[in-house]
Amino acid sequence: MSGAGAIPGAEQLAHEAAIRAVLASYCRAVDRADAGLLARCFWDDARVDYGGYKGAAQPFCPLLVDAIRGWGQTHHQIGQTLVEFAGEGAARVETYVTAGHFPAAGQGEEMTYLGRYLDRFERRGGEWRIAERVIVMSWTRLAPVTHDPQGSAVAGLQLAGRKPDDPLYR
Repeated sequence: MSGAGAIPGAEQLAHEAAIRAVLASYCRAVDRADAGLLARCFWDDARVDYGGYKGAAQPFCPLLVDAIRGWGQTHHQIGQTLVEFAGEGAARVETYVTAGHFPAAGQGEEMTYLGRYLDRFERRGGEWRIAERVIVMSWTRLAPVTHDPQGSAVAGLQLAGRKPDDPLYR
């Protein structure tokens, strides 16, 4: 990795912010099961490798939303993101991710996934989107359900939901 620690210019910072906005939108789209927003994170000709699915991103988006709806809740949290620009309109992007999956009806096991998104972003028409994504797993953890929605620290909080029921869409 070259240039680690180099002070970026304003244009580079703007491009990195746009890329990070796509990554955040991806997490929102998955957790809210928003197929339209999810599809807009990828170019029409984008490719993905999610292990069990390798192929075109656009047909995968509704499949991912359907799979997410099988969980009661999900929570994707992105960590450090490293962006390496490759010319004017391309970037290699590595993003760490932790994703919690809570079972429907609160029964069964919670799953926590830790891994990385390895993306190739492309800028077309002044917009950055994912052109290629590979999911890399570090590990997963399965544990008995521990959520207590009536606990004194959380009682009365609004509950997360899917689109359009989540408080975000009110």
